[in-house]
Amino acid sequence: AGRLPEIPVWVDSPMAVEATEVFRRHVEEHDFTEARMQGVADSMASPWVRMARTAGWQIILLTGGFSQFAQPVAKRLGIQHVLCNQLDIANGKLAGTFTGVLVDGPSKAQVVAALADKMGIAPKQVVALGDGANDLETLSAAGLSIGIEPKPLIAEIVDAQLWHTPLDAVWHIAGGN
Repeated sequence: AGRLPEIPVWVDSPMAVEATEVFRRHVEEHDFTEARMQGVADSMASPWVRMARTAGWQIILLTGGFSQFAQPVAKRLGIQHVLCNQLDIANGKLAGTFTGVLVDGPSKAQVVAALADKMGIAPKQVVALGDGANDLETLSAAGLSIGIEPKPLIAEIVDAQLWHTPLDAVWHIAGGN
């Protein structure tokens, strides 16, 4: 429970396929269903998000994932700020395309910086969680960076790592009471 299914990655040749093209092909070739993606928020994030929101923390959900899954998770958890990829749907099915800019590492970091500035939060007060290369910029800029079962690149740069641990451990690492 609480884990997304493994998703295959294409490697045609190093640097040969832009991330946008890989994403487009992935969406085009797979049938993502909400039932397949359920359970993550309720099993792992919900207790931690409740604690953080009760303490007045602002929570931002930044994901390279899809709006069809991220938006319902954010709604269930009461998260108001969400940045995710917007998949296009035609005739009730995924069209294999997306709207807007691909959500990647730089866009995540820009959103965090802009929202923190707007909310009067200093970068050193930002707690960022991530696992992969598209989280590098955000984790590097945060006052406290936590890797959630991080890939090796991320494990090298984060302040703390969580492995097989509920996310409410984030609350304690960040000094919550």
